[in-house]
Amino acid sequence: MNDFAARYRRDSNISNLSSFATMRTALNALAGHYSAYPSRPVPQKLQDRLEQEFKQVEAALSRGA
Repeated sequence: MNDFAARYRRDSNISNLSSFATMRTALNALAGHYSAYPSRPVPQKLQDRLEQEFKQVEAALSRGA
C-alpha cells in the first residue's frame, strides 16, 4: 500500500485525479483496520464502504478522471 502511494503521489498528473484520491482513501481505511486489529476480519460495514469506494474508482477511471 505504501509503495502504491509513494509511486504515484509524486506524479501530479495522477495524484490530482479523483480515482487516485478515492483509491488512497480506501487503502488507508483498510490499512487502518489491519494496523489496529491485525487478527480480526474486516467488518461488514468497512467491506461495504470499500466496495462503494472501489466502484467510485472504477467509474472515475472509465471517465478518465
